[in-house]
Amino acid sequence: MSALLSISDAYFVCMDPKHHGAILNTAMNSAGVGVAELARRMKMSRTTLYKKLDQEVLDFYELLRFGKALNYDFAQDIPEISMYKDHLQTIADGEEEYSSRGKIELDECRKSLGHYKDEAYKLAKELNIWKDKYIQVVEELNALRNSTKG
Repeated sequence: MSALLSISDAYFVCMDPKHHGAILNTAMNSAGVGVAELARRMKMSRTTLYKKLDQEVLDFYELLRFGKALNYDFAQDIPEISMYKDHLQTIADGEEEYSSRGKIELDECRKSLGHYKDEAYKLAKELNIWKDKYIQVVEELNALRNSTKG
């Protein structure tokens, strides 16, 4: 078997099928972490987490992420994970790096948005000044027309 398997390959390879959701539940209890807390750590809803706890087979990558959130090594319960751990860890590290880079880019976008918002406010203010001048000129023109009619 190749050490470089995709996440979907890691999902299907399981030599000794065990109920992964039940193992996850046991790991949560061992760590003293409740559903609400783990869902928060995993950035998922409690409903989604409950569905995961009911699943017989979970993606090894997902189990690695749960393990990180719980400080738990699922390889002790599901030894097959060890075959893919390095590959899955590389994916997880890349995700964290992208996530950090994404946060920096998001902050830069927010700063740019703030700058453009300020510029838009200044332009709107200037537009209102020109609009007021235009209205004043039209009113003066109408007054001149009315005064010459009479």
